[in-house]
Amino acid sequence: ARALFAGQFSYMLLTVVGPIKNELSAEFTHGTSMNLNEFEYFYGLMFTVYAIPNFFTPLVAGAMTGYIGARKVLAACSLLNVCAGLFQCIGIVSLQHHIVLCGRLLLGFGNESLLVAVVALL
Repeated sequence: ARALFAGQFSYMLLTVVGPIKNELSAEFTHGTSMNLNEFEYFYGLMFTVYAIPNFFTPLVAGAMTGYIGARKVLAACSLLNVCAGLFQCIGIVSLQHHIVLCGRLLLGFGNESLLVAVVALL
């Protein structure tokens, strides 16, 4: 049950950027040369990059879970989520959109694999 809660907590904490859209828009449009249309494109790209691993990661994570065990996959995915969160924070603080997108991609890999490992663990 703790693993399931941790998975849902990380999902809500790191993936939902909707409530801070206005703050992100203010930071990126005032701190960089990004205009409002470019920010909207970047904002949509954040969700797209996060969703790209959804196509194949569950298959790979399921195979890894069967081969090395759910606990090890869960630990590795949790570490990947921490790294992804750090990338996103560093990217937002330094106003580097490509670092934010790299963090979102890593988060897509980590969260999808984490959920597969949690289900296998239960």
